[in-house]
Amino acid sequence: MTSNKNLKYMAVVPEDLSIDANSSVLFLMHGYGSHMGDLASLSGLIRHGSDLMICPNAPFPLQLGFNQSGFSWGNYEDQENYTDHINESSERAFATIEAAKDQYGFDDSNLIVGGFSQGGSMALRIGFTQDRKFKGVLALSTILREDHKDSIQRSDVPTFVSHGTNDQVLDIKEGRYINETLKSLNIDVTYKEYAMAHEITRDCISDLSSWIDNLGVS
Repeated sequence: MTSNKNLKYMAVVPEDLSIDANSSVLFLMHGYGSHMGDLASLSGLIRHGSDLMICPNAPFPLQLGFNQSGFSWGNYEDQENYTDHINESSERAFATIEAAKDQYGFDDSNLIVGGFSQGGSMALRIGFTQDRKFKGVLALSTILREDHKDSIQRSDVPTFVSHGTNDQVLDIKEGRYINETLKSLNIDVTYKEYAMAHEITRDCISDLSSWIDNLGVS
C-alpha cells in the first residue's frame, strides 16, 4: 500500500522502548467525532505507559457544530456510503499499521488492535482477518455490526470486551451481544461490565491492563 493511504497518527513512545517477541504494542482507534489525542491521553494509565501506543486519526472530517470538528471512520449521517467509508478506513488502518511497523520494528504478533465506540467497531472489523494474526483485540463500549461479521475469519485472537450498564449511547445489550457472538465462534473473550456510562473508567483500564499482562501466559 502506498504511503498516501497512511493515516495521521500520534505515537506515544516509552523512554526505554525495546521491542521483542513478548512486547505489546497498542493500535487504538478513537470514537465518532473524536481525534487521535483522545485515547493517547490514556497512555500513562494503561500498564503505566510501558507499551508503545499508536493512535490514528480517522480519515473522514466531521463538523460537529459550535465551531467544533472531529473525525469519523464512517459518517453515520451518510448511510448510503457508510460501508464504502468503513472499507476505506479499514484499508487505511492496515496501511498505517504497516508504516508504524516499519518505523518502530514490531510485528503483527506484538499488536493489540483496539478502539472505543466506533473505533471499537473498527477493531472488530479488522482484528480477525485470515491473513493476519494479531496479539489481541480490544472492543470498548462498542457494537458488532452485522456487516462486520464476515470479517471475523479466525478464532485464535484473544479479545477484551467492556461495556457500561449505564451507557445511554450504546445499550449494554450491544456489549453482551459481542460477548455471546465471539464466544460462539470459539474466540477467547474476556468480558467486563461496569457501572459506567459511555466512557472508559479507571476500573476498566485496570482490568484491560491485567488482561494485557496475561496475554500469551499459559
